[in-house]
Amino acid sequence: MAIFKVLCEGGVGNRLICLANGIWLSRYFGLTFEVLWPVNRYCGAVLADVLVDDYGAANIGKLQLGKQRIDFLITNCENFLGLENIYTFNPCRLKGYEALCRFSSLLRNDSKVVIFLNRILPFAYDDVSSIIQGFRFNRLAIDVCNDFMRTNGLSDKTIAFHLRGTDGFNPLRVGVAVWRIRMRSFFRRQAVLVTDDVRLSDIADRFPFIVRRKNICLPSRSDESQSWGALCIDENHQLLPYNVRRDECVVFDAIVDLILLSRCRPALTSFSTFLEVAVIKSEQRFSVCRIAFKFSSYIRPLLGRR
Repeated sequence: MAIFKVLCEGGVGNRLICLANGIWLSRYFGLTFEVLWPVNRYCGAVLADVLVDDYGAANIGKLQLGKQRIDFLITNCENFLGLENIYTFNPCRLKGYEALCRFSSLLRNDSKVVIFLNRILPFAYDDVSSIIQGFRFNRLAIDVCNDFMRTNGLSDKTIAFHLRGTDGFNPLRVGVAVWRIRMRSFFRRQAVLVTDDVRLSDIADRFPFIVRRKNICLPSRSDESQSWGALCIDENHQLLPYNVRRDECVVFDAIVDLILLSRCRPALTSFSTFLEVAVIKSEQRFSVCRIAFKFSSYIRPLLGRR
């Protein structure tokens, strides 16, 4: 029987979608699977610190993988993973059921498969979304979020704006979000701003009726002279595609932000996986955001994008 391993790599949003996709594939094929959860500069927390159920994750300490270079890096780390003849692929590059047929073919050929799938396949979107909705987050993070919402009078009717510097600082996207925040403040409607970028931290202070949750910890750059998306070299002289470092405290703050977004009404400010998970977890079942993310799952493979 094939060895079916699910690699959860990147930031929190990418990892949770990878995990949900792995659970769906295991149910579809009736297979057991192993979760590979590297603890590295992209995410310094183990899975048990993020979710109540850790799914028996193997929390790898020294494996550094970047989602844009996954095929190259897995091939060169096969001895460390204890696998041979690894064939990796990203099904998001394929169209429709081709991805599922490709995976099925690998299993029938008794391949030892490591799968990295950080985008939800369109034909399985509803099923994978149900799995994400069932994820139970860190109880302490839930308590922190509940206290913040209670203190500031937030509810599921409150609009939440999500602007993350680590997703890339897009002046146009930020400008549109600020305009929307200004309009809500003008009409005396409450909103909450969630951000991990100090450049955006003062937006809420400029507008009445806008609440911002102040993060205890913020992500840092491995190389402060470069942008978040720049290539960087780690201490093991390995080339990594993102210039970001998130320790355990930063990840905890990110989980609180994600829960807060899901408890409010998240606005569509980007197509990041982090926001996508929050939108799926949200109780707003028929929101514009949910429709937009589901639609994008059909468009991305056609454009050859992840």
